[in-house]
Amino acid sequence: MTVAAFAEYCPDLPPLGRTTDHVQNVVATSKGIYAPIKAPVPTGDALTARCQGAATFVGSDGTVVTFAGDATKLYLWDGDGWDDVSQAMTTYATASDGRWVFSQADNDKVIADNGVDAPQVWEIGTSTEWADLGGSPAVARYNATVRDFSFRAALSTDLTGVAWSSQFNCEEWTEGTNQSDTQSLPAGGRITGLVGGQFALIFQQAHITLAQYVGPDLIFQFDQVSIGRGCSVPGSIATTGLTTFFLFDDGFYRIDNGQTVTPIGDGKVDAYFWATVNRSYLYRVWSAVARMGDGVKVYVITFPSSASADGTPDTTLIYNYTAGWWARGNFGGDALALLLTERSMTLEGLDTEYPSGLDSIPLSLDSDLFLATGLARLGMFDTDFKVNFFDGENLAAEIDTVETHNIGMRQSEVDRLRAMIVGGDDTTVISAQLGYRNRQNDGLTFSAEVAQDDLGVIYFTEPPAWYQRARVKISGAWEKAQGVEFVAVDGGDG
Repeated sequence: MTVAAFAEYCPDLPPLGRTTDHVQNVVATSKGIYAPIKAPVPTGDALTARCQGAATFVGSDGTVVTFAGDATKLYLWDGDGWDDVSQAMTTYATASDGRWVFSQADNDKVIADNGVDAPQVWEIGTSTEWADLGGSPAVARYNATVRDFSFRAALSTDLTGVAWSSQFNCEEWTEGTNQSDTQSLPAGGRITGLVGGQFALIFQQAHITLAQYVGPDLIFQFDQVSIGRGCSVPGSIATTGLTTFFLFDDGFYRIDNGQTVTPIGDGKVDAYFWATVNRSYLYRVWSAVARMGDGVKVYVITFPSSASADGTPDTTLIYNYTAGWWARGNFGGDALALLLTERSMTLEGLDTEYPSGLDSIPLSLDSDLFLATGLARLGMFDTDFKVNFFDGENLAAEIDTVETHNIGMRQSEVDRLRAMIVGGDDTTVISAQLGYRNRQNDGLTFSAEVAQDDLGVIYFTEPPAWYQRARVKISGAWEKAQGVEFVAVDGGDG
């Protein structure tokens, strides 16, 4: 038997010899190993309309708040569902191609922007509804916290402009007061994204600018780190640590430490994405950095394909940025976000949990058990406006092997194979189809789907051919997919 490991998913390349152009509902855990993706499961009640942004924040006392927004409302997760906590007497006017963007400033204040309405603020542990952010800051599409300053970008008065608050005060915006100021970036087109942290990364249509704090009198120094390449699709920007992923006209990139730009989709998925996406709905693209499969760290981007006439995202690309391998899912979501859905225990909650009084609590009030626990998880909002987490059964998976020419200048016949799948139980079903053709310019013919027998062998009776590949299908429980073993014999036709 010949052993063939599963290959890297690179739909931009011919599948002959090194790569494969078909994987579905798996995540690459390392080079040559794929793991299942669990089905998204809806949780709690629904928003009243399509989600246009969501985020989780932790206050200085450990209180967790999770927000979501649709076109007209802002919501707070109450542990079981979403409460409307919009500003009283206010109906927001988020554009259909807009989104809510959230950031945390001054320890316990959360700022929300949709590019249309007055910026909103929520004080963790105090607020019961959103309110206008103090200081009369400009309306903006993006916000972020950079060191001790609250930043705003793509201002309603200047789509190439950024503004930042006074130091340590996100509700003071008078230019010249305590280092508050503005900066216009006229070259590079409109601003398409903003990332905060120790420095600011400002994405424009054709430039990327690094803003670093240098103190009075200059305050922030602005340096272009990418000229002629920016971000074409705002929803593609996702950050972890000092690494940010984004999409430009010619493909996917990562930028590290605010300076080094590296292509990650060239010769792999760049051409596939631009050939597949419904370009009329690029504003429906969403991304996040999360853990999927077997806890693998991935960049996830969901988008509407050309088959989605109304722009509903239906396809997802999943990039293991440690291994450098991509994979694909046949699902999509109206919005992606890294979310915590557990709440810290309030005093009112303690009264409910321990009605006999504080003396009946068997733990110290300083115990971490009274704080929200667990890791933030990838949340995906569906077309019923509910948040989903990937907690269900394994999605039905498909993985193609590379296409091979097995025996010299002759046809070969593959009469059996064994799929090298680790893990499983009585629900596990493994089957395969044999794809074959005699010329690379011919279309593939696939056999009927054949299940493995009690010994794990899958038999085929297809005619000899010059090129063959296997499409392995897995449903039910499993853990790792490594490759196939197969037998190829001389087909007798040179």
